[in-house]
Amino acid sequence: MIKIIIADDHQLFIDGIKSVLKNVNSISIVGEALNGKQVLRLLDNFDVDIVLLDINMPIFDGLETAAIIQKQYKKVKTIILSQYNERGFIRQAIKYGVSGYLLKTCSKEELISALENTYNGGTFFNIKNNFEEKLYIEKIILSTREKQVLNYLAKEYSSKEIADKMGIGFNSVRTYRERLMIKAGVRNTAGLIYWAVKNNLIE
Repeated sequence: MIKIIIADDHQLFIDGIKSVLKNVNSISIVGEALNGKQVLRLLDNFDVDIVLLDINMPIFDGLETAAIIQKQYKKVKTIILSQYNERGFIRQAIKYGVSGYLLKTCSKEELISALENTYNGGTFFNIKNNFEEKLYIEKIILSTREKQVLNYLAKEYSSKEIADKMGIGFNSVRTYRERLMIKAGVRNTAGLIYWAVKNNLIE
């Protein structure tokens, strides 16, 4: 029996996964959590094989939680179940030792296969073939606007100043910044600039 925890900040999504897995005899859902802190509390009290983690969660997000689990609960494996098909997030997930990365659009069969493969010591990434190899050679592609915003951020311009210089709205600047952070797999501007410098993206 594969004992799992489902962690997502949307109860409706948790209920959907429970409904999908309820008739699968080889899988037992021993807990559910709305944030990373609840996941860790459950791991202290239950025997768990795998934790299904969303990325966007309060207190500790999915990647932070996966990193903690890798250090403190070494026998527990993690699978990210996310809406993000971005190389930055997937690269970080692999770095934190997750055993699988699934998109929320995956099929029931893929989800069950991921759980079974992971339980048996394997991995399951339904992003694209050989993704782990391509992560480190794939060219980072930014739009012209994204490059402009990135370079202004590196020069410590505020979002309002960037909007004025580029002749676009404040919300547009925020959207470009969020896209950049998703591509980089970071959560703040400091992380974004570090990523940009490391990858020679600052002009």
